[in-house]
Amino acid sequence: MKVIVADQFSPAGLEEMKSNGIDVIYDANLNGESLKNALAEIKPQALIVRSTKVEKVHIDACSDLKLIVRAGAGYDTIDFEYAAS
Repeated sequence: MKVIVADQFSPAGLEEMKSNGIDVIYDANLNGESLKNALAEIKPQALIVRSTKVEKVHIDACSDLKLIVRAGAGYDTIDFEYAAS
């Protein structure tokens, strides 16, 4: 499984994912256009964010994307309605 982590994230959490065989691409500076481009190029199955906004354009950029995780409370930074459709 390929995962993009596009926000600040615990180094221990990153290592835990890697030790479980997950291909982790970590870039806390991804957002907007750079996030869209990374999703289109890398084609991850999962995206982890904290405060980074995930909009329709990001979701559409990667047909392989199956899971969007917000590492925090709530989901107000994710276009939940579009992601659920």
